[in-house]
Amino acid sequence: GQVDVSFPHMLDGEAVPIMNNKILAAGEQISANENSGLLTVSTIALEDIAGWREGRLIYDGVSIAEFLEDANRYSAIPISVAIDAEDILQMQISGVFRGHDVYEMLDTLSAVHNVRIDISGSTAIVLRLKETE
Repeated sequence: GQVDVSFPHMLDGEAVPIMNNKILAAGEQISANENSGLLTVSTIALEDIAGWREGRLIYDGVSIAEFLEDANRYSAIPISVAIDAEDILQMQISGVFRGHDVYEMLDTLSAVHNVRIDISGSTAIVLRLKETE
């Protein structure tokens, strides 16, 4: 089957009332952002789709920015990066995670990168760079 994806055209970061449409076939994906609108269509591994249906999130060298977008979808507590640690967003991660286990995702991130996870009760999770001695 196919699916028609629509997103407004963007002009200087603002949506204009003209829609940009792309038709996706099985095994294709597309992303969009507020600056550029719809981006390039790419292929996706069918095993990744199967994993997603089973609640697994599969990453192969994605940016921490993309990783955190997904983690925030599953987290009841907002996850952010400290202002003085925005370099974290450019780091990459690979792995298979259970989407419902955000703490496992963050623990793994902290184990493989120089990232400290600060949890402030039930109101915020902030990623910071670990201090070097």
